[in-house]
Amino acid sequence: MYADSTAVVGPLAGFWMWFGAALIDGILFVIVLTPLQIALSTSAYNVIATLGGIAYYLLLEGGARGQTVGKMALGIRVFDLA
Repeated sequence: MYADSTAVVGPLAGFWMWFGAALIDGILFVIVLTPLQIALSTSAYNVIATLGGIAYYLLLEGGARGQTVGKMALGIRVFDLA
């Protein structure tokens, strides 16, 4: 079956929990990226915003904790059962 089924603790997060976590992450992105958008040209901003978003999710959600800042705030995480 699964390699470690004991890793599952608690109920699964529903739509609104995931939506709330995404909203928190989006607000964080706006706070961080707005000064960059004002300071940089459009093409440089687009590159930095895209690479920053990819790095944010790869490092935080793909890391050992499996949580972005929004998921940490709501107490949900992503993990692999296989």
